[in-house]
Amino acid sequence: MACRQCAVKQYQNAEDTRGRLVMSCMTPASDGTFISIDDSEAKQFRESGWSG
Repeated sequence: MACRQCAVKQYQNAEDTRGRLVMSCMTPASDGTFISIDDSEAKQFRESGWSG
């Protein structure tokens, strides 16, 4: 089971407002990648891995 602590929101480009959750440890880095570690959905997803 994945620990979920590396969940980030990845966007297709600067205009993408939806993005998608990805595990950064399983997603190759590439030039021009847009990510957010502060996205509320990503934060909630990371926190859910440690709850009761």
